Amino acid sequence: MRTIRSYAICLLAIMAFACKKEDKISSPHKASLSVAEFTEKTGRIITTTYTIETPSSVKDLVIAKTINTFIDSLWENKGRLTVTLTPSGNNIYTYTFEYEILDRDADKLVGFHFIFTDENGLSITKDLTLNAILSAEQTLYTRKWKLLSKMWTSADPPVEDLQDCESDDVWVFNADGTWNIEYGAKGCLFDGFNEFPSWYITEDEKTLYATYRSIFTLEDDVQKYTIKTLNRERLVFESIVDLTDFGLGSEEVFVYTFEAVN
Repeated sequence: MRTIRSYAICLLAIMAFACKKEDKISSPHKASLSVAEFTEKTGRIITTTYTIETPSSVKDLVIAKTINTFIDSLWENKGRLTVTLTPSGNNIYTYTFEYEILDRDADKLVGFHFIFTDENGLSITKDLTLNAILSAEQTLYTRKWKLLSKMWTSADPPVEDLQDCESDDVWVFNADGTWNIEYGAKGCLFDGFNEFPSWYITEDEKTLYATYRSIFTLEDDVQKYTIKTLNRERLVFESIVDLTDFGLGSEEVFVYTFEAVN
């Protein structure tokens, strides 16, 4: 009985050793990404180069996109993209991958899985991770902004300059780069006399430029706003206005405060 038990133990040990040796068998393919992890804002473009070194004939490279570990069926062909690799010599093939981060990627964990398969059906996977952050632009155009305050901070002493007729106005910045003011029921005298053809935020997300156009002169007036606060609930920016025509300073400072209303 003891001999049988000894043989059994030896057999299990041999099997375990064999399995470990088999586990250590490496793939004949070597894959890499020039950049494998990004933290970037929506609307930006990320780029990485996929490289595969393989002794086999190339079959295909499939890139699968996931959001929070689930296939993003809205991307490309139900979440997958098949691409052609470029030969670079010495059994090396490459592919340059570019992706513009979508609004719906924001605040989610986005993955791209590069799956190479040779002519024998043997596959190797390389993963790219994207941490997508809500950009200032997206924050601005996914909300409507009710004007709460317009402080004239360069006055001595500073004074609230928000008129009662402005207190129910809502500023709307559209994703197509246009904007407008939804005037409230109170209504100021010159409401509706301007058009609002364009707006944009600088790359560093510190400055907002918004264009006004008088319906009478059709001349554009570009106003610069320095962004102090911009999040999903609150918008604060500062504007410098030349009021010399009214006997005041050339750099009068006004601070606008808004709250998100949707």
